[in-house]
Amino acid sequence: MFKITATGWPWQTIKPFWANELDKTTGQKYGWNPFSVKGMGRFGGGWAFKFGITVSSSFRDFVIDLGIGSIRVKIEKARGRG
Repeated sequence: MFKITATGWPWQTIKPFWANELDKTTGQKYGWNPFSVKGMGRFGGGWAFKFGITVSSSFRDFVIDLGIGSIRVKIEKARGRG
């Protein structure tokens, strides 16, 4: 089973987090400016834009960063039928 999520895209709203609460950006949209850092940024740690692929050691979790947003693909083990 695959679980696919998208975060940090310009039309998405910023979720509550302590850094977002400090700069009062919770609930705002990320926007199209890739140099605008709101809270912890689109990718955490203050990143305003980022390109690359991150893979977990088990190869079950992939994060593809595409500059102004990211896509996460998580492969979950199939649950037994019962």
